[in-house]
Amino acid sequence: MEGIAQSTGLEALTGKPKCNVELKHFEYDTVGPDGKGATSSSAMMVPRGTDAACSGARPVVMFAHGTSFTKVKDQTAILTDLENDPMFMMMIFAAQGYIVVSPNFLGYNDSSLGYHPYLVAETNGAESVDALRAGRKVMAGDASVSFSPKLFLYGISEGGYVAMAAHKVIERDHAAEFTVRASMPSAGPYNYFKFYTNLFAQPGNPAFDVSTQLGITEGAEILVPMLFESLQKTHGAIYQTSPEEAFNAPYDKTIPGLFPTDAPVADLVRMGKLPLPTPQLNKLTGPGRLLSEEFRQKVASGALPKLDQAIRDNTLLGWTPKAPMALCHGPRDKVVPFYNSTDVVADMKARGATNVNLLNIDDPSTLSIAGPVAPFAFGAFQQAYRTGPVVNGGLDSYHYIFHLICPILAKGYFDQL
Repeated sequence: MEGIAQSTGLEALTGKPKCNVELKHFEYDTVGPDGKGATSSSAMMVPRGTDAACSGARPVVMFAHGTSFTKVKDQTAILTDLENDPMFMMMIFAAQGYIVVSPNFLGYNDSSLGYHPYLVAETNGAESVDALRAGRKVMAGDASVSFSPKLFLYGISEGGYVAMAAHKVIERDHAAEFTVRASMPSAGPYNYFKFYTNLFAQPGNPAFDVSTQLGITEGAEILVPMLFESLQKTHGAIYQTSPEEAFNAPYDKTIPGLFPTDAPVADLVRMGKLPLPTPQLNKLTGPGRLLSEEFRQKVASGALPKLDQAIRDNTLLGWTPKAPMALCHGPRDKVVPFYNSTDVVADMKARGATNVNLLNIDDPSTLSIAGPVAPFAFGAFQQAYRTGPVVNGGLDSYHYIFHLICPILAKGYFDQL
């Protein structure tokens, strides 16, 4: 672990590793959105070594990963899965004495559920609890390392949403079993209803504008199919009789059940199951695209009340955390708009929350809550964005750099609590 930290430059940001890291995989029982039993799986990182930080009752971080389209998603595949940079970053926690539990989520890996409940708050939060329970049970027979009562929640993008949902569910339903010490949801779509309505508000598929926070966000061409699959399976909310009510042909036949998948997205395009992508993956409606203009107009006019209600039910406004929460995000995000974080913070503070903070990665004055690492993390983010402005053949990399920098800020914040 020390060699990896030195070669990647992480040691300068996070300190010299104290522990070796043991990687575990376990399966657990949970419940799907329909209330029926289902199985899922999780990775767990366990600190090992002779340093005092590597044994005894250790603090726990539940890490929720970002959106994945890959059905075989496995959080233990740290060195071979190109999506797993955030999980690699979580090694800094385990190397400093934290236990890390990172669920693969329902619908992935060897889960018995045939789809992923994408942005379904109650299910996502409850599954997080079941993963923590199972991880604690796995460690119950270990004489050297155990779960301490100090629980932290961290997630990025979709995982930021999951981490916030878990915080809500734990404090509301499981306070006698788990006590959240603090959480850091990062760059997640918490104001789900606003996010959804903005996607379909304007005709012509306008590109997202960070100055107005309006338009089709980057990546929506592949995010929306999985989102709609989840909404249809969990709420029956996209169409009542046939996929033709939302999707243009031939995608009314190819999209249902498509994600998560074992095939690369590029192969799905070649097979005609997805439209040829636009440069920013932000053209959803019109001839040859996924969705019909008629469907967009129904969304924009409020003519789909069942869909509206399903998304309102999964919007993470309207509650107040008891434990401290610090959100990591930034105003130039073209994938998950910044208003998701500013809106939820304003909502919580309007009801009297005094322990909620927003770390704006473009404003170093907001990062001090993360401690001495804050100025280094700020500099690393800005440098990474200057030197690598695009990823995936044209998508702005701003959102994706959060996956590398927000974990460093989270650790600096959690270390002080």
